[in-house]
Amino acid sequence: MKNTFQYLLLALVCFLALEATAQPATQLYLAKIKVKSSGVKVGKFKKISEFKGYNNQPHFAPNGKTVYYTANQGGKQTDIFAYEVKSGKTKRLINTKTSEYSPTTMPDGKHFSCIMVEPDGTQRLWKFPLAGGKPSLVLSSIKPVGYHAWVDNDALILFVLGDKNNPNTLQLASAKNDEAKVIIERIGRCFGKIPGQGKTMSFVHKPQKGDWVIKQLNIDTRYYADITSTLKGSEDYAWTKNGGIIMGQGAKLFLWKEGQEWKEIADLSNNGIKKITRLAINPKNNLLVIVGQ
Repeated sequence: MKNTFQYLLLALVCFLALEATAQPATQLYLAKIKVKSSGVKVGKFKKISEFKGYNNQPHFAPNGKTVYYTANQGGKQTDIFAYEVKSGKTKRLINTKTSEYSPTTMPDGKHFSCIMVEPDGTQRLWKFPLAGGKPSLVLSSIKPVGYHAWVDNDALILFVLGDKNNPNTLQLASAKNDEAKVIIERIGRCFGKIPGQGKTMSFVHKPQKGDWVIKQLNIDTRYYADITSTLKGSEDYAWTKNGGIIMGQGAKLFLWKEGQEWKEIADLSNNGIKKITRLAINPKNNLLVIVGQ
C-alpha cells in the first residue's frame, strides 16, 4: 500500500510539473525564410494558431505542408491540432479525455507519437494513426516521459522526468524492445537530428554549475561532445539544413554557425512578442514556426 501511494504521489507531482510549466499563454507564428551559406533571411511573421491560451510544441510534417501542435482551448486538457500551410485552416487530430503533448511524426509516415498524460497521471509515449483511429502504446515500461525524438524506426531519445532526489535524464530507447538506457543527466527539453550526420542527435546539457551547452550524441557509440553554449537562459533551437542553429532569446532570433558567434537575424518585438521559445523549420528550409509568449 505504501509503495502504491508513493507511486501515485510521484505520478501526480510529474503531472502537475508538466501542466504548470506547459501552460503559459503562447501563440504560433509562421514566416518564410531563406537559408544561405552567408546566413538566414527571415520574412514577416503571421499568427497561425486560433485559440486563446496555450498553443505550443510545433512540428512540421515531413512534406512541410502541415504544422502539428499542442493547444489548450481554455479547458483542463490539451489536444493535438494540425495547421495546413496552404489553406490556412486548422483541424483537430484527436479528441480524447486525456492531455497530449509534443506531436511528432513517426518514421513510418503513418502515425504520430505524443506524450499522453493518462488518467492516473502517468506520462508515457503513445502513437495515433494519422488517418484516424485508436491510439496504442509505444513504450509501456518507460515513464514518466516528458519529450522525445525519433532517430529511426526503432531508436529514439527521451527526456525522462526525475524527482526531488533524482535529476531528469536523457535516455536512448528501443521501441521494439521497450527498453531504455540512461546516457546523461540534467538535460533540456529540445532535441534535434543534426543534418548530414546520420544517427547523430543533439540535446542541451544543463549542468548544476556553468553554461548550458548544446551537445551532439552519436547513437551507435553513445559518445557525446560539445557543439556550442546556448544563449543565456535559452534551451529551444532548430537546425538549418546547412548546419546552422536558430535560437530565440527574448523577442529576438539568433543564428549560430560553426566557427562563429551567435548573430541576431530577426527582432519580433513589433509582433507583440516578449519571449520566443520553441521553433520548427520545414524540411525545405523555407518556413519557420516559432512559439511567442
